[in-house]
Amino acid sequence: PGAPSTQKLHPKHTYLKGNVYYFNRYIPSDLAQYYTTKRLIVSLRTSNRSDASFRAKAMSHELDKTWLSMRIKTITPFLIVS
Repeated sequence: PGAPSTQKLHPKHTYLKGNVYYFNRYIPSDLAQYYTTKRLIVSLRTSNRSDASFRAKAMSHELDKTWLSMRIKTITPFLIVS
């Protein structure tokens, strides 16, 4: 027969603690000065894999937007306008 499925154990940026999924992202090194921790951990308040995946994707998207905004603000003085 075929090899067993290699389905991911947890949705991206999540882990299970007990029955509850948690969101987990490391702070990018270029933004570390703005944080007091090396990673963000937030309870997704669900034990449902599908719900956790949806919530983690939404949270990750918002975090990426925030980090982009932080990066833009730090480089704005160096932009040259002609």
